[in-house]
Amino acid sequence: MKKSQLRNIIKESIKELMNEQYNPPTNIDPACMAVVGAINPGPPPVVSQNFINNMQNRTCDFYNNKLMNFYQKSGNLMTVQPGPLGGVSQPCLIGDNPAWQAQITHKINYIQNNFGPGTSMNCTQPPR
Repeated sequence: MKKSQLRNIIKESIKELMNEQYNPPTNIDPACMAVVGAINPGPPPVVSQNFINNMQNRTCDFYNNKLMNFYQKSGNLMTVQPGPLGGVSQPCLIGDNPAWQAQITHKINYIQNNFGPGTSMNCTQPPR
């Protein structure tokens, strides 16, 4: 095969990849997306009284570690969807336990709203 033929094949392959359309999944749980997809501060967090009691009188390091754990758990529950620029983590897919994702998001929001920057604790929180 000549170099020019190989170049043409590569060019066409690149064009095809560039023209691919990303089709978002249709099996998304809307109740989960209302929580996970909300712009901060989002809806008021819905957490158990037991969780609230366990969060009292702790250090900033404790809250920061909890946040990192919740971010990791949330990320592990998301399916990576193929896209034109690589994989995209899609929250709230029906098979990815959307209720648990929403619960984790509520816990993240509770910690941020009650102990994060601008609160009486004013903990500096780790980046996502």
